[in-house]
Parts: sequence; C-alpha cells; structure tokens
Amino acid sequence: MHDTEQDLLRQCMRQEGFRLWKVPLEPVPEQREFPYVVDDVKWAREHGYGSDIRQRAERLRAEDPNRRYFEGLSSERRAAAKAALHGRDRSGGPSVTLPGGGVVRRSGDGCTAQAQTRLYGDFARWFRAKTFTDNLTGLRMARVTAEPAFRKAVKNWSSCMRGTGHAYDDPGQARRAFSTPEAGKAAGGAGAAEAGASVWPPDGNFHA
Repeated sequence: MHDTEQDLLRQCMRQEGFRLWKVPLEPVPEQREFPYVVDDVKWAREHGYGSDIRQRAERLRAEDPNRRYFEGLSSERRAAAKAALHGRDRSGGPSVTLPGGGVVRRSGDGCTAQAQTRLYGDFARWFRAKTFTDNLTGLRMARVTAEPAFRKAVKNWSSCMRGTGHAYDDPGQARRAFSTPEAGKAAGGAGAAEAGASVWPPDGNFHA
C-alpha cells in the first residue's frame, strides 16, 4: 500500500508539473521504537540506544532528493508544489478531534488526498481513523508511565544502573545522554560507552 501510494503521488505530481521521488517505508530498517526501555539485547549490543541509527536517519533526511528538489525551487514554485502535494484549502476538508482534545484538519484536494482516495475509497473516514489511532500512542505511554508499578520498576532500574556506574534516573535520561551528534559517530555501530550502558553485564543477562 505504501509503494502504491508513492507511485500515485509521483504520477499526480508529474501531471501538476513537478517531480517527486519515492520515499521508502523503512529508510533505515534497523530503526526500532522502544517506548519504555530497550529490551532487545542483540540490538542493544550493536546499537546501544540507537545513536548511530539516528545519525544515519539524519543523513538520509539531509540527502533526501525531494527535500533538495523543493529547496531548489523558487519561492513561488515551492509554494505551488506544496499546494499540489498537500492541497490548497483545509477549510473544506475533513477534520478530527484528537484523543487529547486538539483538532487536526486536512485539505480535501491535492495529490495526497487523491492518492489516498484511490487507495481507501472514503478519504475523510480514512484520514479521521488514521489520525485518531496514530495519536493514541502518546496517551497509552502516558498512562503506562504513570502507573505505580512502572514507577517502581524505573526506580529499581535506576538503582541497578547506578550500581554499575551509570547514574541515570530513568531510561529516557540514558538515551538522551547518547543523543548528541558525537554519540553516533562510532564506526560499525554504538560506541563502547553507549553499548556498555545499554547492556550490563556484557553477557546480556540484564539489559537497559
């Protein structure tokens, strides 16, 4: 479905007088989401907290041919290209109230709306359903992290980590410590410090 949508977008944009390159569904296949704690020892041994993967993803974004193409257009042509891709008028398009209370609107015209209408039939229903469900992740995570059992587990995690020389209050703080541009520059994956923090002891019986 993703590839078909990309093909439809390219065809539509070509008809509008613009170019568009296909975007892969998984530009960095090794990239994974760990919403609470890294729980894959093999992955952590190679990537630590994923700083090398984040750096690779950032390089791909910088080298993205679509981004370069849009930036190379004049301001007028760039605005026209964005309107052709995303639509020109949101006031008449579908809207959805998010679980947290915000409202998101989408233009009912443009190549994206056309492609998704071709694929899913009722564009407005598709937009509302996908946008609503995509925004459930944040609510679920907030509820999990607010649970007393989870907070207790994090305290135990932090105590264990401090005992190994890694003074982090929670897994998020550990990840942020390795989110600097320098953190992902180790050749062949995560650096020794990052890998050491994400897997302890080295035999992998405990993982962070």
